[in-house]
Amino acid sequence: MIIASNNKNKILQFKEILPNYNLKGLKESNIEIDVEENGATFEENSYIKAREIYNITHDSVLADDSGLCIAEYDNWPGVATHRFLGEEATAVDRNKYILERMKDLPYEKRVCTSVCVITLIDKSGKPHVFRGELIGHVSRDIRGLNTFGYDDIFELPDGRTMAELTNQEKYEYSARANALQQLKDFVVNNPTIEL
Repeated sequence: MIIASNNKNKILQFKEILPNYNLKGLKESNIEIDVEENGATFEENSYIKAREIYNITHDSVLADDSGLCIAEYDNWPGVATHRFLGEEATAVDRNKYILERMKDLPYEKRVCTSVCVITLIDKSGKPHVFRGELIGHVSRDIRGLNTFGYDDIFELPDGRTMAELTNQEKYEYSARANALQQLKDFVVNNPTIEL
């Protein structure tokens, strides 16, 4: 299966959570393309990426779209999580901006949801969609070294940020792991699907 991404951290997570599948990122598959994510929802963006790569390869494809939804701001930044400060901004830039914007908000107004939607397009071209979510709070500061995206400002109920977890712990809690577990269960229960 092809993972519709060039993000090394994301590809590593897919491979570690789905060790029984032969997964390759775009570069490993010799595909050089930058898919425009212009959907209005995580589901749309995930599908757009998966469909474009499937149309090129006619092989099974996994694509995801993920982001942080802050309840106090009507689920902002949502689908724009990776782009709301522009294409050149880093995760550090985005996280610092969010913390500055929320600096005066009390704990109960810092509720957020990590969302990950994964689209699997099987070899027949049929899409299957899986949505994982994890509810937490936006922390008051950046914490943790095992960071990826907004992990170092996403605080779990036990007070740790996602960036303070090991990879194995992340694979128990994260929205991406949740969505991938749904995918694994679906594939096991539907053995006729060609991957």
